Amino acid sequence: YGGADLRDYGNLIVIDHDGGFATVYAHNQVNLVTRGERVSKGQVIAKVGMTGIAETPYVHFEIRQNAKAKDPLAFLQ
Repeated sequence: YGGADLRDYGNLIVIDHDGGFATVYAHNQVNLVTRGERVSKGQVIAKVGMTGIAETPYVHFEIRQNAKAKDPLAFLQ
């Protein structure tokens, strides 16, 4: 998914991964990939922004498995 249709997330990208996983990146200044595009490890997908209800520039990041939020620290260590 790529767009700004979900309330409070601003410009949003959702990337599907194997095993029912998805990563979510929100409040982007601009999305640099489009829906259906295949992305590669290390590819720049967006520019940090301040959209939706954000008051300062930052990236809202989530890891989801089967639509349930997971603690990202377990995956990033």
